[in-house]
Amino acid sequence: MDSETLKGLKDKLAGAPSDVHVGIGIGNLYQRLTSLYGEDSLQISSEAGEGTQITVTIPLTQGEEHDAENIDR
Repeated sequence: MDSETLKGLKDKLAGAPSDVHVGIGIGNLYQRLTSLYGEDSLQISSEAGEGTQITVTIPLTQGEEHDAENIDR
């Protein structure tokens, strides 16, 4: 998507007025992730003609056992 559409999407998700349509899925995901893990839990980047990348970041909780080899999958 182009930079103007991306900005409109981010504005709309943040609650600002925008002409960009945000579907139920991405809006629901954004609301749930940000309420549980904060504003940085969902990152969206895009380059026109190249594609869009959505990164979800969910922190490990303190005391949770994990296998260090599998964290960055």
